[in-house]
Amino acid sequence: CRVDGVDAMPAFVDTARRQAQRWGLEDLCTFEVGDLRGAVQHARGYDAVLLISVGVLGTPAETVRACRRCVEPGGLMIIDDAFLSRAEKLDFPGYEDVTTYEETLRQLGAHGDRVVRERIVPVESVRAQNRRYTRWIERRAAELAARHPKHADAFNAYVEKEREECDLLESAVTSATWMLERA
Repeated sequence: CRVDGVDAMPAFVDTARRQAQRWGLEDLCTFEVGDLRGAVQHARGYDAVLLISVGVLGTPAETVRACRRCVEPGGLMIIDDAFLSRAEKLDFPGYEDVTTYEETLRQLGAHGDRVVRERIVPVESVRAQNRRYTRWIERRAAELAARHPKHADAFNAYVEKEREECDLLESAVTSATWMLERA
């Protein structure tokens, strides 16, 4: 199979390239820095599409609409997203379109596609991953703040935003992954 990947973070793309090379798969993999919202406008003919990001393409229905343009009929769309754990809307950047479980399922099927599989991520797993990532982010922010003291406030603000998002992911939303078969 061939793999094409798009991410806005150059470091993530570099890591993916190195990993493909380490596994001897660099001839089968292409990774590029870019905006996924633009990439889905042009990508076509895939057997499977994986979207590992909350809300970047909009509502669940908008996300499926964008992904299904990229995948052949009968192909798979794997969408890693979230739904509300509580009934209230969220006022947090990037989470405005997160909705209830029932509404999420309705929107995922709005284009006639079928949910083949669902995995609800236990909050304990989310919490453990958040703690690990937060420690990495805190360490890196401290290193950068020491090297660039005039930007220390920005690094600290970023760390605080990450902590707030972790709290949100552990209390207000439930993480889930859905596999859909394109109609």
